[in-house]
Amino acid sequence: MWMLAAILAGVTRVGEGSTGASAAADMSRYELVSPNYNRQLRPNEGGDTDVVQIGMFVNSVRTISENDMTVILDVFLQAEWFDQRLNWTWNTFYSDYIRYNMPPRCIEHDCSADLQEMTLGKDFAADIWRPDFYLPDAIHIVPADDYNDNVCVRLRPDMTMFYSNRLIITISCIMKLVFFPFDKHVCPICVGSYKYKDSLLRMVWSNELSGMYPEQFTANFIMEGYTNYSDYYNISEPYLNDMFTIHCFNITIHRKYNIFLVTLYLPSVSLVALSWVNFWIDHKAIPARAGLSITAILAQITL
Repeated sequence: MWMLAAILAGVTRVGEGSTGASAAADMSRYELVSPNYNRQLRPNEGGDTDVVQIGMFVNSVRTISENDMTVILDVFLQAEWFDQRLNWTWNTFYSDYIRYNMPPRCIEHDCSADLQEMTLGKDFAADIWRPDFYLPDAIHIVPADDYNDNVCVRLRPDMTMFYSNRLIITISCIMKLVFFPFDKHVCPICVGSYKYKDSLLRMVWSNELSGMYPEQFTANFIMEGYTNYSDYYNISEPYLNDMFTIHCFNITIHRKYNIFLVTLYLPSVSLVALSWVNFWIDHKAIPARAGLSITAILAQITL
């Protein structure tokens, strides 16, 4: 009997633990996303065209390689859109959950007007629909680091969603080195939708979501990039009887030529001028002329 009682008590405790864990999970997620929400479908599936504002902010340039003709950038890929399917009203969410984690003054007084948006993270982003970004010039895309998820989602009372993802992207850039070391290269960065045609999803370039920090440079290059809306352009192309539009901007790469002037051009000019001294030496002084010529040639080879 005592063994049967112990087994029944253990089962009861397991059941209570499972129920408590489930309740905690429900509370932690909190029903911002309806159980009937399908993140595989866009907000206006079967209806109007969805409008998504997109942009890219270049945080820094990591590496520029002439051998691979690639540029590695640290970027923020960002977007804004409206999703009316989120079922929890702002006031209800505030009064039932958030106000109890606010300062004491908000318990007695309504502070919902001070709460303009909620900042959420990667877990919430995984439960909602997001635009399928397509970067045709990207060779490799990885998260910025493993310590942070580098995903920011901000939800506003009107159910407008702001999404930002920090990424390290490697883009292809065709470099023509004919004018080395005075060469300049223009590298396009484009963003579009892979599976949604223009009639289903219309991406609009946002100047507020785009830009780059000034004075971007590496050891050998200086980079100039997006500064205003005039640097933006788009390309519409047909595919499988549908139209797809990609949104682009250019970054311009200038090589730092000062180091080449000091280490290559100036010594070469000096050695050529030194070799001309042979013309002022008596033509009968063959050892002197030969020694000067050999010295100039060996110095040039050393460079």
